[in-house]
Amino acid sequence: MGHSSVIFDSKAILSLIVILGIISIILVSNFRNKDVRHVFSPSTFVCLVLLYYAVIGPFYTIIAGDTTYRLTDMSPYYSISWTGVAVLLTGYYIAWRANWKPVISSYYPYSDNAIIKSATIVFLIGFAMYATWMGNNIKILLYGYSEQNEFKNEGTFVMYLMQGLGLLILPLCCFFRNKLLTGKRMLWFYLVLILVAWIYLNSGFRFRLVLLIINLATIYYITKSTRPSLLVWSILGVAFILFMGVMEYSRTYEKGLNLQRVEGKGAEELFEGGTNEARIFMASGAVMSQVQNKGDYAYIDPIMNGVLMPLPYTIFPQKRAFLGYMAGRVDSVFGRYGTGVAVMEYAEAFVAFGWIGVFLLGAFMGYLSKRIWNYFAASDGELLPLLTLAAFNGFLYIYISRGYFAQILTACFFYMIIPLFLFHHFAKRYTIKEDISQ
Repeated sequence: MGHSSVIFDSKAILSLIVILGIISIILVSNFRNKDVRHVFSPSTFVCLVLLYYAVIGPFYTIIAGDTTYRLTDMSPYYSISWTGVAVLLTGYYIAWRANWKPVISSYYPYSDNAIIKSATIVFLIGFAMYATWMGNNIKILLYGYSEQNEFKNEGTFVMYLMQGLGLLILPLCCFFRNKLLTGKRMLWFYLVLILVAWIYLNSGFRFRLVLLIINLATIYYITKSTRPSLLVWSILGVAFILFMGVMEYSRTYEKGLNLQRVEGKGAEELFEGGTNEARIFMASGAVMSQVQNKGDYAYIDPIMNGVLMPLPYTIFPQKRAFLGYMAGRVDSVFGRYGTGVAVMEYAEAFVAFGWIGVFLLGAFMGYLSKRIWNYFAASDGELLPLLTLAAFNGFLYIYISRGYFAQILTACFFYMIIPLFLFHHFAKRYTIKEDISQ
């Protein structure tokens, strides 16, 4: 267990004041705003994600007396990690509060039938990609966990088929909104919801469930124009952390959930498992400390790695030079126990360009948040701006918590750009056809 004097040095205390101060200002402002839509602005989700990773998770490990990660004492690294969050939030808040002009964009009213048809097409495309990726292992959707499942689909381009999972959320949001507005197709919505949730559970990637919940919550509360209950969502938040603990112990990637691993575990152990994800806060600080001490910055390597990732090695073998920039730095901290250790995005920004990189990351995130929010706020209840806001709110979770630019870029395309583009293309096309036929 790390000593409090090591964890809570002057930089840590100052950083926590900044973190809690900015988060409090944003959340109080959004929840007290007369326009209930502000509760579901991107700034709210930035605060909630950072509350989980930079406050709840770290403080739980301190209270529990377990400040180790992968057999390494992390207590010396809390301070620099909190400083990273404070710098990130400062950049974000400045950009978020700036008086950016609203996005000027044309809006297109889709017909109800066009919305359902287009959403169904996008869903089928995503499911077909996922089914192709899974191959014979698709049977886990029927039979559940199986140790005999062999998963051999590897390689950059084959892996893109798995990203079809990202195309399933937007259609579900369309079905959900249609249900809320008309009360029709309720059975269809619930069947699709169960299927998508079951797929995400059996795939073993918890972040997709988080994206799904954020998207549906945004659609629900903005469509209903109602303010969420803090008490209800606090209870649901604790329940969700416990459920994440169940997944932490039982998940097996693409093989289903092995619930036998959860047998005999109490609520405290499940809660600890549910907050285990937040330990990447510690790893982030450790990597930042190593880079700061050695002056070993990666500069443009993360950006080049992300941009060049879709190119095959046979066409551009030089891209190998940009790989491994993070793995080597993680290994310098954890040694042979560093396999699979992740960091948060502010840590990757620090690895690339130091403190200025962290500040610019926050500022860019604030700029995007305000642009997306203005695009939605300037609309008059149109569907596409609402879908864009919901998708971006969910995307922020990946943007903040995954310190791997290539993954963030991939998620941006498959969870936002591609599904929104496909939906708009088909919905506009079907609406025009209906207008011509009338």
